[in-house]
Amino acid sequence: MTTAHDTIFDKNGKRVLRSNMIIEDGDRLVVAMRMMDAAPACAVTLSDAEQDVPLTREQLEDMREARIAALCDRWRDPAADTQIKPSAHSDKTKEQVLDERDRRLENAWRN
Repeated sequence: MTTAHDTIFDKNGKRVLRSNMIIEDGDRLVVAMRMMDAAPACAVTLSDAEQDVPLTREQLEDMREARIAALCDRWRDPAADTQIKPSAHSDKTKEQVLDERDRRLENAWRN
């Protein structure tokens, strides 16, 4: 079943909408995906109600450059919720961690 974000193209490359929602032989399904899941969505809102004067092209370009710079430098200072926190196993040796894993696997059938 397709969703609102899916697009079906037939074998000739034309966009089609199948009434039975079945993809036929030769059809191609295209699914829209966001590549930056953790990046906050930001948009420039242009309306007269918010501002007396519309933004100039230079202001829009400055906002765009600032967004690009923020995205390019995001890896240097990731958000707190995306940082990897040290686990409780960090002070254990490799053998201890492997032994605990083996015990969990051996006793998994009991739960």
